[in-house]
Amino acid sequence: MRVLIIGGGVGGLAASIGLARHGIESVVFEQGESETGAGLSLWSNAMRVLRWLGVEREALAAGSLIERTVTVTCGGRPIAEMDIAGLGREAGAPSICIARAELRKILLHRISLDRLKTSARCVSYAVREHSVIAHMADGSTAKGDLLVGADGIHSIARAKLLGSAEPRYAGYTCWRGLVTGDWLKAGTAMVAMGRGTHAGLFPCGSHQAYWFGTVNAPARATVDLSSLIDSWPEPIAAAIRATSPGEILRNDIFDRAPAAVWGQGPVTLLGDAAHPATPNLGQGACQALEDAKVLTECLLENRPAGESLRAYERLRMPRTAMVTREARNLGRLLQIENPIVMPLRDMAARTTLAQRMAMQLFRRMLVD
Repeated sequence: MRVLIIGGGVGGLAASIGLARHGIESVVFEQGESETGAGLSLWSNAMRVLRWLGVEREALAAGSLIERTVTVTCGGRPIAEMDIAGLGREAGAPSICIARAELRKILLHRISLDRLKTSARCVSYAVREHSVIAHMADGSTAKGDLLVGADGIHSIARAKLLGSAEPRYAGYTCWRGLVTGDWLKAGTAMVAMGRGTHAGLFPCGSHQAYWFGTVNAPARATVDLSSLIDSWPEPIAAAIRATSPGEILRNDIFDRAPAAVWGQGPVTLLGDAAHPATPNLGQGACQALEDAKVLTECLLENRPAGESLRAYERLRMPRTAMVTREARNLGRLLQIENPIVMPLRDMAARTTLAQRMAMQLFRRMLVD
C-alpha cells in the first residue's frame, strides 16, 4: 500500500511517521519549505500520540511543561485556576507548550528524504479504478493507493470532495508571537479576559514564551496592535512590547462547521482539512495528531482500504465535532463585548460550578 499525504504540517508528518512505523509506505507533499507559526499547546492527549510516535522525549526537551493555567481579568483580578498537572496524572502524560517550528523539526527528523517532497503544491487529484493520482502545480503527478488531504483549512482535497465554500469567520482577529525571557513562574500559563478581547502567555521552551492577543473586528480589517497592548495585564503586555514587530503574526480566526463527510473511495481528510476549529481550546495540533494515530490503526486492520478510511472517519468525527463546537462556544464567551454582560461572565466564571464544568471539558479532551 502506498499513501499520498498532501500537506507537511504536524498532522501530515505524524501520519507518515505512524504509517512507516507499521510498515506502510507513504509520501508527503508539502508546498512550502519553511515553517511559520508561533507556539503550540500540546495537551496530554497529544503527548500520548507523540509517545506512540517515539518522539515524546524530544518534545519535552524542546518545550515547557504546563502545570496550571491562571485566568484573570484584563485588569489583573484573579478569576480561576486549573490544575493541568493533575489532569496529566489522570491522562498518563503531561501537557507542554512548544514552538511550532521545533515540533515540526522533531517530526521531520523521523521522515526519510525519499518520503518528503517539498515545493510540491497539489492542485487536484483523480481517482482511477485501483489508484489515485495527485496532480502538482509544476505538471508532475504522483500515484498511490490512497490519498490523505492534510493541507489545512483551505484544503484542495476538501474542496474537491465537499466544494469550495469559504470557512466561517469567528468575528475576531489574533496576533501571536514568541519572545525571549522567563515571564511567568515555571509551569504556569496565564489567560486574560476583557471586553471584546482576550490574551494569553505560556512558557514555550528554554527562556522563551508564547503569547497571543485577540480583538473583535470585521474580517480583514486594519487594526493597530499597539493601541491594544495597554488593555492587557502584565506580564502579557510587557512580553508583547518586547517582541520584535517583524516576528509578530496576525491572522483572522476562522473555522468550519463539522462536516458529515470527510472522504470518498480512496480519499480522506485529516487535521484542519477535515475539522478546523478556533484556537480557544488549543486543540488544533492535538486533534491532528489523534487523527494520525487512528488513521494508522484503521489501515492496519484486515479490511479493504476504502473501508478502513470510512472506519477512521466514523471514529474521529464525533470527537472532533465536539472540540469544534466547544472551541467556538468558548470563543464567544471570551470575546463578549457588551459592558453589562461582561462582568456577569467574569462573575460566573469564578463559581465552583463553572470551574467544575471547565475541568469536565478538559478531562473529556485530555483524559478520555
